[in-house]
Amino acid sequence: AGSSARRPSPSRDAATKVATEELAEELSALTRDNEREREAARRARIKERLSRYRAETKEKEVAASEEEAHRAVQEKEEKRAKLQAYISRRREEKEMQREDHPPPPPPPPPSCASAGA
Repeated sequence: AGSSARRPSPSRDAATKVATEELAEELSALTRDNEREREAARRARIKERLSRYRAETKEKEVAASEEEAHRAVQEKEEKRAKLQAYISRRREEKEMQREDHPPPPPPPPPSCASAGA
């Protein structure tokens, strides 16, 4: 009985080996789970960043589109104002011409011309 206390028995060696293998498998499984969780967390961070980037890009596109629309409206308003000014100037010029050169009197009605002849 004294020699068995110094050296583990073969059945105890087998139990230790089985326990060691089970612990190794459990550690391996935990490591795989941990890697999966880290990968899932990494994917979630990437998705969040991508989502944020897309939202920022969309906001920039919308802002640029609004600016472009605003510029287009301003350009149209400026063109309209120039056209209105041009039309007003032309009307004034025509009015001035009418005042400077009144139209000739209308020809006499045909009944008056035949009565005088």
